[in-house]
Amino acid sequence: KKFKDRAAELGIVISGTGIRNDFASADPKVRQAGVELAKKWIVAASKLGAPVVRVFSGEIPKGYEGKWKEVADWMIECYKQLIPFAEQYGVKIGIQNHGDMLQTAEQCIYIMKGVNSTWAGIIVDAGNFKTEDPYKDIEAVVPYAINWQIKESPLGIGGKEKTDYVKLVKIIKDGGYKGYLPVETLLVRGVPYDPFVLVPDMLNELSVAIEEVYKK
Repeated sequence: KKFKDRAAELGIVISGTGIRNDFASADPKVRQAGVELAKKWIVAASKLGAPVVRVFSGEIPKGYEGKWKEVADWMIECYKQLIPFAEQYGVKIGIQNHGDMLQTAEQCIYIMKGVNSTWAGIIVDAGNFKTEDPYKDIEAVVPYAINWQIKESPLGIGGKEKTDYVKLVKIIKDGGYKGYLPVETLLVRGVPYDPFVLVPDMLNELSVAIEEVYKK
């Protein structure tokens, strides 16, 4: 309640919250612990007024490097357990491509089709598709998007290529997404980091791109 009230006082809308979990663990107990944690945070999100809870997939487990679909099916089963709870509390499950088990649009879409629910969607991490052209993957998952993490580079932490905000916003518009576009800055070792400078700069660049794309 204190958090929600403080956000309201500052005029900040809570577009989502999230947990750390591992649905790709070879240990069923670890996966189930993640399910129980996610259920608790679905309740917390409903109290916060957050429409989405970010839930991870997990790192590729050792010994399963060549068995992606087998592990993905464990993940799907975990996400499915959360759907009735999500519906009950009116909070969607946001599955994030985090460069772990989910590195491509194809992998994300496989999970979405497996879960097969309007109560689950993709949180598109614009800096974590591990592919030759991340913008193509972003474009492919826009129809499944329920929230975002706009990054400084499409190549992830420390990426030298700067995000093309106009190109990104055009993809988002053409894909029909209508919702929040949160930005995320990341600390890179050896590089000066001041979020009080970086975040406003990113928001300004993104706002300019939104105005340019949507005025056309």
